[in-house]
Amino acid sequence: MLFFEGLDTVVSVYLNGKLILESQNMHISHRIDVTKALKPNDNVLELQFKNAPEFAKAEMKRIGYNGNNTDVHFGGPERLFVRKAQYHWGWDWGPSVGNTWST
Repeated sequence: MLFFEGLDTVVSVYLNGKLILESQNMHISHRIDVTKALKPNDNVLELQFKNAPEFAKAEMKRIGYNGNNTDVHFGGPERLFVRKAQYHWGWDWGPSVGNTWST
């Protein structure tokens, strides 16, 4: 069993090249039976994280959110469309670094 206690938002998890988990929510844990995916030796666990702010912007666009003419501080309105800790958007303990995220 693999147990993950909150992966940072948008992630695909592979074991020996086989997709075993996709998650878009950092607030939940995952327990995965990997018995059939294990090799006798040299297992490779790969986590591919995606850019959460860009994912959130795409979700906002997909849903068709146009806002309600109010200012959403610290991260912009896209932060409402992804299950990521709100303090990661720069309002709590550190600065927001703007749109410097890379994909």
